Amino acid sequence: MLVQRHARSACLVAMLAILVIACASAFAADAKPILLTSIGQSAEASMIKQLCVRGKIPFELNALAKAGELAGGDKQPKYSALVAIVGGSAKGLGAAGINKEQELERSVAMLEKARSLQMNIVIMHVGGLERRGDLSDAFIRAALPYASQVILVEAGDQDGLFEQVLAGKRVPITKVTRISETLEPLRTALGL
Repeated sequence: MLVQRHARSACLVAMLAILVIACASAFAADAKPILLTSIGQSAEASMIKQLCVRGKIPFELNALAKAGELAGGDKQPKYSALVAIVGGSAKGLGAAGINKEQELERSVAMLEKARSLQMNIVIMHVGGLERRGDLSDAFIRAALPYASQVILVEAGDQDGLFEQVLAGKRVPITKVTRISETLEPLRTALGL
């Protein structure tokens, strides 16, 4: 009788383990990717894409994502987070066939929609000092007010612009020395 009770217990434990594994697999299969996009059309979004591949972070890259693409037919977010890489590039804007004003309009509309969907909005600036200037600063100033979290290469904030724009807001800023060091802060920002 004692053997039968242990056999039933072992069977129940095995069934419970199978159920837990099945649920975890189903959850992983249903996990939404993040949306990687550019604000300013610099090449840095491609660099972050490579970090996501290396870090096994599910993503979709759309450098020209629009507000209407953030939600599905059920009006729920299609993505677990919006990761916007900010850096202005006249060459990138030209290649995309848009100007600074059009990019600002697209970006702000997308960020407004992400906020209305209560998405986690991670703003990244990884181009360092080389990716600063009037063009980039316009995109930085437009994007930062929507940030849930900010990750940046510290050389890109020698003038304290990020702290100035975010003054009085409770937005965590993580600074790293190199782009390659952004993976762990990004994983943390995404709750991974």
